[in-house]
Amino acid sequence: MWFGVVIGLASLLVNANTIELSAFSLMILGFALAPFPFIQIYFQQRWFKLLARTALGYGSSLLLGTTLLLLPLDKFGWILRFSILMGYVGLVRLALNIRDNNMNDPCDGCQEGAFPLCTWKMDEMAEIRNKWDLDQETNDFLSSILQSFEGDNSNLTIMTGEEVLRRNSDGID
Repeated sequence: MWFGVVIGLASLLVNANTIELSAFSLMILGFALAPFPFIQIYFQQRWFKLLARTALGYGSSLLLGTTLLLLPLDKFGWILRFSILMGYVGLVRLALNIRDNNMNDPCDGCQEGAFPLCTWKMDEMAEIRNKWDLDQETNDFLSSILQSFEGDNSNLTIMTGEEVLRRNSDGID
């Protein structure tokens, strides 16, 4: 995203010195890049994530930079500034809401610990404990975690985030 912001700010400077596109043309270009982050929520390919985040930064810097710096300082300009900024905030909230509703986190609701200290990584933790040259405290920590997964007596309890929140809401310390 920040790469796109830098390119967008550089584009504004180049535009001011040479091309001189109108403020409305730059704002339309900024708005035209708005669909990329929305598509990226559903299309999870690395190359498209990079493109979408760059487009987000570029479009945002064009839209906000133009809105704040290039619109006229009359009544119409201030109304347009306010409207565009509120629209931008609305788009951001909408995108974040859609993203939160579409996140597929396999650890949500899992009762097998909290990643990476969960049964899914148990074999890797055992390999690290047995093959790596660990200090005593780290070795004891991994041993306690592995014992808690194996059902042996352990002084360590692995809890999910849901369990922690449930205990706090029930008043259990």
